[in-house]
Amino acid sequence: MEHTSKQFEIELEDLRSGLLAMGGLVEAQFERALEAIASGDEELVEVVLREEKRVNDKQIELDRKGMEIIAKRQPAPASASSKLAAYASINPSSARRN
Repeated sequence: MEHTSKQFEIELEDLRSGLLAMGGLVEAQFERALEAIASGDEELVEVVLREEKRVNDKQIELDRKGMEIIAKRQPAPASASSKLAAYASINPSSARRN
C-alpha cells in the first residue's frame, strides 16, 4: 500500500508543480496585457494573444493529468463518474479542447 501512496503523492506533486508553473504563465500574461493596454502597443497585444494558447494548452494538460489521477484510484464506477462530473462542473473549460 505504501508504494501506491508514494506514487499518488508523486503524481499530486507533479500536478501541483504544473499548476504553479501555469500560475506563473498567467501572471506574466496579465502583466503583459496591462502593459499592452496602458501603452497601446499593438505588437505586445499580439504577443499576449499568441501566448494565451500556451496557457490554454497547459490548462488542458493539467486537466488531463488530474482526471488520470482520479481514474487511477479506481473508485466504484458511480463514484468515479460523479467525481469527474463534479470536477467538470467546477472547471468547465476542462471539457473544452482547442
